[in-house]
Amino acid sequence: MVVDDDQDILDVVGQILKMDGYNVYCTSDPRELLSIAEPLPDLLILDIRLGEADGRHLCRLLKANDITRNLPVILFSASTDIKESADQAGADDFIAKPFNIEDLTTKVQRKLNYWTNRF
Repeated sequence: MVVDDDQDILDVVGQILKMDGYNVYCTSDPRELLSIAEPLPDLLILDIRLGEADGRHLCRLLKANDITRNLPVILFSASTDIKESADQAGADDFIAKPFNIEDLTTKVQRKLNYWTNRF
């Protein structure tokens, strides 16, 4: 699942991940995270700045919830302090914008492999 308020980013990231064989759900509406239901997505790529919402806050909420705490979250941002923000929010990783396609696909694959091998 990819959540970003920039439709162009959603289109590009969605296409890249689909070309790698992933089923991808993209949304610009952060409220969809609050109604996330099982089965959970295998991975969440979440932008920090989502208009009225803050991806860091949403990440903290997900990590504090028993149902979603183990959901791997990669924070996505053009912010210069993305690593620090991701760490403070409890995210599993981060991707800086503008992003390198190889960096995106490597991090997604790494997190999905880790998640799959944990259970």
